[in-house]
Amino acid sequence: PRDRNQACTKKKRKGDGMSNIVKRDFKGISVAFEGKEKVSLTDLWKAADSPDNKNPNEWIRYAGAEFIEELSKKLNTGITHIITSKRGKGGGTWAHWQVALAYAKYLSPELHMFVNQCFMERIQEENNPELAITRGRERAIRKWKKEGKSDEWIAARIRTINAAKTNNRVLKKHGDDYMVFPMCANAMNRQILGMEAKQYKEARGLPVKSTTRDFLDDIQLAELELSSLVSAKRIQDDSIYGNQACASVHEVIAGRVHKAVTVRGV
Repeated sequence: PRDRNQACTKKKRKGDGMSNIVKRDFKGISVAFEGKEKVSLTDLWKAADSPDNKNPNEWIRYAGAEFIEELSKKLNTGITHIITSKRGKGGGTWAHWQVALAYAKYLSPELHMFVNQCFMERIQEENNPELAITRGRERAIRKWKKEGKSDEWIAARIRTINAAKTNNRVLKKHGDDYMVFPMCANAMNRQILGMEAKQYKEARGLPVKSTTRDFLDDIQLAELELSSLVSAKRIQDDSIYGNQACASVHEVIAGRVHKAVTVRGV
């Protein structure tokens, strides 16, 4: 094991310095919020059924121009800091929360109330983290129930989430960089699912951005839960460090768990 006290330069983790993105559902459409500051106008537009004459760029250029200019003066900042564009995953037009409220009001009263409610809840949840956990779990349960998931499956799915959090806390301390998380997840998936998550989605025609565990049965979820917890304990107890070393532990443990669950003649 390496000396954790020695001075060394660590690679920056992928999540370091990145804003917290939270997605909220509006009639089946996910609307992304970036902290308490920005909202995806593109998502709001999609939530309003994507009307051609009300897309974000048109609104910013015409109907919302005066509001944005006044806000820029009040905040003493440039418009480019109030309105931003992103490419790739999570891309689109993002804007200061006050702009988002004005745009939502322009799109529909119902969408305006939705954004207001989201910001109010976000502030409440920051003041009371336990409330954030409770509400997040309740939203997930409502979603799963709409999909027809049983109470037993939901309980198993929640246990995998808790186990993953425990596992990630250990990996954050024992891995080299952010790559330790996907490496260990892939190691478990290869043993339990017979392939990595990307291959599993492709083989079943699942959406690229979907969560693989939402499509597993309760036995597979139980295997992942146990593998995550045992692997984390082994890594911690045996002072194992490094991405590859941690991934190897996950692969071995998951293989043993899967064999114990699937072996015949017992």
